[in-house]
Amino acid sequence: MLAATVLYDPGADLFQLSSTLAGAVGTTDSALYVWGVNRGAGTAAFAADGIDGVRFDRVVLLRADGSGSVGGVGDLAAGSVTVSGNTITALVPGSMLVSTGFDKRDYTWNLWPRDTSFAGFAAISDFAPDNANFTTTIGVVPEPGTVAMMLAGLLLLGGQARRSASRGPKAPRHEYRHTNAPVRVRWLR
Repeated sequence: MLAATVLYDPGADLFQLSSTLAGAVGTTDSALYVWGVNRGAGTAAFAADGIDGVRFDRVVLLRADGSGSVGGVGDLAAGSVTVSGNTITALVPGSMLVSTGFDKRDYTWNLWPRDTSFAGFAAISDFAPDNANFTTTIGVVPEPGTVAMMLAGLLLLGGQARRSASRGPKAPRHEYRHTNAPVRVRWLR
């Protein structure tokens, strides 16, 4: 796991969960990405396994097929989960994560990829970050269309840079010569 972040937009009451993994998302059919959230009543459910910094009272489950759900609440809307290479992102309405004591800005999170073909604690490959929860970042969650346009623009710029690099070095456009001749300036009216 390389990175995990949660952005909360109070105006839209919307959480954006995003994780970048070391490998491509979706290469293991039985993979599940579990986000534990502490909304104020979190417990250390993995303490018996030596992991006491991971506290949660609700989970958000994301799948590489683009589906997701909030444990005990219901499914995320179609299109809420996106996969791009080694990054999986989800938009979760705040109404699906009702507080149990914390302000939504103070929720803490953890992520553990899980292989459902194994049972119990052995199914978990990692806890991010470092077996402890991290805090929510406050900001504006971009609309999915905005994110898609930004990614398309970055891909276009990358393609142009790659084409330019493959053409080789360019010849200079201007040649400058230094002379000792006086410079005449003519003003135009």
